[in-house]
Amino acid sequence: MIKTAIFDLGLPPECPQSFNLAQYVFAAGRATPDKTALRVVDETLTARETYTFSELEAAVLSTARGLKNSGITKGDRILLRVGNSVDFPILFFAASAIGAIPVPSSTMLTHAEVAFLVADLEPKLVCASEDLDSGLPDNCRILTQTEFRAFRSLPYAHYADTRRDDPAYMVYTSGTGGKPKGVLHAHRAAYARRMMWADWYGLS
Repeated sequence: MIKTAIFDLGLPPECPQSFNLAQYVFAAGRATPDKTALRVVDETLTARETYTFSELEAAVLSTARGLKNSGITKGDRILLRVGNSVDFPILFFAASAIGAIPVPSSTMLTHAEVAFLVADLEPKLVCASEDLDSGLPDNCRILTQTEFRAFRSLPYAHYADTRRDDPAYMVYTSGTGGKPKGVLHAHRAAYARRMMWADWYGLS
């Protein structure tokens, strides 16, 4: 006799058709706008930068306005060449907020590997910290750290009316099985994490 041991809570809630990853991520924080959302610490765990939920969303939407002012539109790919700083989440969510496609890249890539990504991706823009802008091909349109940080003083942009299956971001594979390949993730990828909150992450 075959016995099955399946723990079934039924189907998870369906992602809404109209869905923007960045808007969804920041929605929960609006109930506690003054609560700490992000803290950047050094090697001694001393806080160097602290952002509340409202401050972080403001930085994202202002940066989104700067990207739009720079000619970025829905579907444009933006290569992120920034290190482990607050610049990364701000640029990542700013791009997704307006329907563009942020593409993170490792700070450990060689010049040749960066050149491959640029040739394969054909990004509309490269956002690069000063220590990561070397090795980029001459035909790259580069937005420097000084420029994209200045965006944070601009008026807010609006979240784009994206659909759940629209591309939200791209991640390149490691290339261990050949050349790295860009893998697109839809906006609904963030919604799918709801199933992991309790039993995988213990989030409350």
